[in-house]
Amino acid sequence: MTNSAVEEHRRRDRSGHSQGADLAEALHAAVRKTMQRVDAAAAAVYLLAEDGTELRAAMIAGGAPSLFTLPARMPLNSP
Repeated sequence: MTNSAVEEHRRRDRSGHSQGADLAEALHAAVRKTMQRVDAAAAAVYLLAEDGTELRAAMIAGGAPSLFTLPARMPLNSP
């Protein structure tokens, strides 16, 4: 994200919540519901790095030990 995008992301709306907090809440709810629907022990959400060379974990959820088997970063060309 560029600095201007980060600033926009952090701006507060009239309710006092930051847009970033709203996005985080929506992401958390989506991951939680998906894990429940597929009866998953762990889940990860990956976002593309700024340089476009790898995926980085934005959220990892679940119970140990399955939670610790998910990589924090992975190259785009990995299996």
